[in-house]
Amino acid sequence: MSLGKPGTNGELIIDGGYLNNPPISAHAPLVAVSGADSKLIMYDGVILQNNYNIGEPPSISIYQNGGGFSIGSKGSIKKTGGIIYGANAPRGYSNNSLEGMGSPRVYGHAGIVHLVSRPLFQYRNDTVRENDNLYYIGSPDTNGVFGEGDKWDSLDDVIFRRRMIVVILFIAAILFGAVIVFYVKKHRKQPPVSDSIEIDMSLFTIHEKKVLDLLFTDQSTKMIANTLNLTNRGVAFHCNKIYCKLKVQSRTELLVKYKMIYVQKKQLSAMTEIKSTIEPGVDLTPREKEVFNLLLSGYTAKQITQALQLSVSSVNFHSQNVYRKLGIQSRTELLIKFKKT
Repeated sequence: MSLGKPGTNGELIIDGGYLNNPPISAHAPLVAVSGADSKLIMYDGVILQNNYNIGEPPSISIYQNGGGFSIGSKGSIKKTGGIIYGANAPRGYSNNSLEGMGSPRVYGHAGIVHLVSRPLFQYRNDTVRENDNLYYIGSPDTNGVFGEGDKWDSLDDVIFRRRMIVVILFIAAILFGAVIVFYVKKHRKQPPVSDSIEIDMSLFTIHEKKVLDLLFTDQSTKMIANTLNLTNRGVAFHCNKIYCKLKVQSRTELLVKYKMIYVQKKQLSAMTEIKSTIEPGVDLTPREKEVFNLLLSGYTAKQITQALQLSVSSVNFHSQNVYRKLGIQSRTELLIKFKKT
């Protein structure tokens, strides 16, 4: 079949508009060449346009395409000119087809070439322009020969691209999740020291204070008894007194409710006992003294914010005031000048 002639003026327009209202449920390309030794030749001035097919039934999905042309595995096509509109053309010009609903799904809006073995077909979805060559010579038993450099797509290409998209989206989802987890962990606020669970050490006797200290360690009741030279019954007696005063039922409940605040208070208490030599006349505020002692103990700014429940900017503010009043420029100079070995 020859469409047009070399050197002929004017256009030969093959329009499938009559199939569009309603679109038919069949294999209906504008031009079909499928028999042995059959050939489609297209010259300048030929236009295939405006065909649409909804591609039913799914049981024969390999034939579900509309579009401009269909070439059987034994047929041939040689296009040296003309236009075959694809799915990307304006309405009224595009050759379009519903992608097959069964397996394999069929494409080929501008045109399709059926093959004997994988890939089952090659196709063009986009518009084939005037200067785009298409060339295929079919074969009775094997896949035929395509023109060198011609632009074709196959079902395998589509499957590969879709799988790559899925892989990329999957990796992106993992990375996004990791970023979210990192952000949440980084910006998670430390639980504040609550006044409602303050431990009033004045409530306890000397022995109870010693037992309480050891309850917050990993020592067993027997080990606590050996450390304090008490009997197991004596340790149990003091533990019951401690539980009653702190309104808990067990050592586990004591650790869950009070260990964080107890450890923080012990750290602060130990730091306030740090001995350092400060020149007479240096007047540090109570908060500056706390910051000074923590700096002297090697705490970082972040650790100081957690220990004193201050913001980073407040810690930096007090630190600079300490440096200024002590006549130093940095934490390193503070350690060299005031820390005792």
